[in-house]
Amino acid sequence: MPNRLRIIIALIVGIGQPLTLASGDGLVPGWPVLVACIQIDDLTVLIFFHSRRLLFRPPSRLVKRRRLRKRCPPPPRPLPKPPEEEEEPESPPEGWPKSPHELLKEEACVALFEAVRWAEGVACPRCGSRAVQLVPHRTKAGLQCYRCLACQAKNEASTFHAATGTPFEHSHLSPSQWVMALLSFARGDSALEMADQMGVSPRIGERWLRLFQVVIYQQRPTSPLKGEVEADEIYVISGHKGCPNGHSPPRPPRRRGLKRKGRGTRRSDKPPIVILVKRGGPIRLKVCIDLKKEELRPWFPSQLEQGSDVYTDDYSIYQFLTEAGYHHHVVNHSAGEYARGRVHCNTAEGIWSLLRPYLGTFRGVSKVYLPLYVAAFEFRYNHRHLTTWQQAGVLLQRLFQANGALIRKVVRENAVAEYCQLPT
Repeated sequence: MPNRLRIIIALIVGIGQPLTLASGDGLVPGWPVLVACIQIDDLTVLIFFHSRRLLFRPPSRLVKRRRLRKRCPPPPRPLPKPPEEEEEPESPPEGWPKSPHELLKEEACVALFEAVRWAEGVACPRCGSRAVQLVPHRTKAGLQCYRCLACQAKNEASTFHAATGTPFEHSHLSPSQWVMALLSFARGDSALEMADQMGVSPRIGERWLRLFQVVIYQQRPTSPLKGEVEADEIYVISGHKGCPNGHSPPRPPRRRGLKRKGRGTRRSDKPPIVILVKRGGPIRLKVCIDLKKEELRPWFPSQLEQGSDVYTDDYSIYQFLTEAGYHHHVVNHSAGEYARGRVHCNTAEGIWSLLRPYLGTFRGVSKVYLPLYVAAFEFRYNHRHLTTWQQAGVLLQRLFQANGALIRKVVRENAVAEYCQLPT
């Protein structure tokens, strides 16, 4: 018999038969339907039979019984593992110095400081008189003492040495530690790395780093650039970090770093930095509050001679350069143009690839102290033709020219922002 004929017979017989009630199993079709299902071996008829049985199930059977969940006892807590024997960290061999400054001879460092300080002859740091007398006495650091006869005649303090009036005066560190601090700063190390090189605490390392930064910031070059000069800008992430200058941040710290893209301002924790770079020469950097023409107009004439060739991109803030008396050349970055002969600003953009890693060494810089770090980078770049050791010598000359007593007081009292006139 064909399958279709079997299905039709099963449908007719199943619909025409009454339903009988069987105890315990609900409604069960009569025997003709069962016989038809037994005789017919088609899978479609069996599906119809089961669907008809579920359709006429009494409502009481449609209610699902709530299954009682058996509460399993909590798993036993694992027994504490016996403490594993930690491997002892490797230690340097016996006799290894705690810091590199111990390898330097104190006598050689003292002779170096005195040679740099008295390069033009011994003179009184107070009155400048060269009528001095050698005193058979040395300081705790080993510096030779002198007596100024002019100050002695005025009944004033007359004794001095190579560190008098410098940031090294009244320092409890040795001359070898001073040398390591100079070398670490010239290398671009962080405060923690400087402290490791000097063999002191991180707090002392941070204080010496800030002292060097203040001296470099106060002695920035002021001579204007001339010739072919490129100008460009960059925006760096620099928000509130710690309590700079004793001021608490006006907002709670962010849980994540700033991910804002595009341009920014100092208020949005992305202060802009403007650069003027002479091709093959020095640079000038400025940290701005907000990049506007009103802030750049007075700065350009003080750093750039009129009549110079200035190369910039198509940013609208540089449109005043032609009116200010400069030969302004523009490369259109918006149209995909990055160089047109000598018209480009690739030199300035290449310096940004050096500034970002330099700031990354310090793992975040407060926007209050950002101008100090930028000035230190400017110092290192402008002396890039010198070795790191030679840059340390130039830094030592700058320190001898500074007002050491005032700068030490400023750093010690945490008044750097007021002294350097930094916005807080």
